[in-house]
Amino acid sequence: MLGVCALALAGLAGAAGGLDFGLIADPYVQHALRFTLLQAALSTLLSLTLGALIALALARRRFPLRGAVIASLGALFVLPSIVAILGLVALYGRSGLVNAALHKAGVGATLALLQIFTILIFFLALESITPRKAAAPAQDGGTGRSDTGSLATRILDAIAFSLAALVVAGPVIGAVISAASGTFGAILSDPAFYRALAGSLAIALPAGLLSAALATAIAYGVAHLQTERRSAAAARALSSSASALLIVPPFALAAGLFIALRPLADPAAMVMPLVALVNALTALPIALRIIGPPVLTNAERHGRLAASLGVSGLARLRLIEAPLLRAPLGLALATVIAFSIGDLGVAALFGMGDTMTLPLYVYSLIGSYRMEQGGAAALLLCGLIAALFPGIEFFARGRRRA
Repeated sequence: MLGVCALALAGLAGAAGGLDFGLIADPYVQHALRFTLLQAALSTLLSLTLGALIALALARRRFPLRGAVIASLGALFVLPSIVAILGLVALYGRSGLVNAALHKAGVGATLALLQIFTILIFFLALESITPRKAAAPAQDGGTGRSDTGSLATRILDAIAFSLAALVVAGPVIGAVISAASGTFGAILSDPAFYRALAGSLAIALPAGLLSAALATAIAYGVAHLQTERRSAAAARALSSSASALLIVPPFALAAGLFIALRPLADPAAMVMPLVALVNALTALPIALRIIGPPVLTNAERHGRLAASLGVSGLARLRLIEAPLLRAPLGLALATVIAFSIGDLGVAALFGMGDTMTLPLYVYSLIGSYRMEQGGAAALLLCGLIAALFPGIEFFARGRRRA
C-alpha cells in the first residue's frame, strides 16, 4: 500500500517537474484553496454535529426499528454521490421543491448562490457520515443513557431524529421526484445502460475482492503481531498504514499512478484496472474495520488452543477461521462492491474512454438536461446496490449457518 502511494507520489512529482511555489500566488489557486478549506471546515462541523446528536439520541432511546435506523445511516457510505447530488438539487436547488414552496409563500429572492453552497456543504457532510460515527455511542453501555425523561432531552432527540430522517431520506426522495415523470422503459431499452452496468460490475467485483483480500491479510498480520509476537507497537503501525489511506485523495492517487505507469502500458488498457485498484484502496480502511476485530478476537480466543492441538494450515482455516469470519468477509465484500458501483469521482477523472459506468451514465443524462431519465437511471442504480448489498451478505451468512 505504501509502495503504491509512493509510486503515485513519484508520478505526480515527475509530472510537476518540481515544486512551483509561485503557483500559490495565482489568484485562481488562492480562491480554490480558500473555498476548499472553507467547505471542508463547514462540512466537517456539520458532519460531527449531526453525528453526535444522532448518536446520543440513539443511545438514549429504545424503539421499534432502531436497528433499521442505524443501518440506514450506515447505508450513506454506499449511497452513490451522483444520486445524492441529484436528490439534493431536486429538493433544494433553484427549481427544487423547497424553492417552489418559497415562491408560493411569497418569498421572491431565491438566493441561488446560497442554495448551491448549502447543497455542496450538505452533500459533503452526508458523504462523511459513516455507520461507526452514528452507531458507536449507541452501543449498550455507551454514554448518554441518563436524563432521558426531561423535556429538553426529548426535544433534542426529536430534532436529532428529524435530522436523521432528512439526511437519509432526503436524497432518495429527491431522486424519486426527479424520476417521477421519467420513463424507465427508455432506460431499460437503452443499450448504453447495459454497457454501463457491465462496466460497473467489471470494476466493482475486482475492487471488492482485492480490498477484502488486502484487509484480511493486514488483519491477520495485526493479530499475529499482537498475540504471537506481543508487539503492540508494530501491530498499530501495520494497522495505521491502511488507515492512512483515508487522508490520501483518490484523485491524487489515481492521477499519480496513471502518470507513473503511462510509459509502461497502454493508457487506454490500464484505466479500468486503475479505477478498480483505487476504489479498492479507498475502501480498504472500512473493510479492515469490518474484518480486523473478528480476526483479532478469533486469534485471542482460539489461537493457543489450535496450536496446542496441532491444528494449523488449511485445517485451521476450514475448521476454525472460515465459520467465524465468513460473515464479516461477506459484509466487507458487499460494502466495497456497493461503494465501487456508485463511485463517480475516479471514473470521471479518466473519462473511461469507450467504457461507461452507471454513475457516468447518470451523469451523462443529467449533463444533457434529461433530468427525468437521469432520475430514473439513478433509482435503478440505487436498486442495484440495494439488491447486491444484502444479497452478498445473505449468501455469506447462509453459508455460515449451513
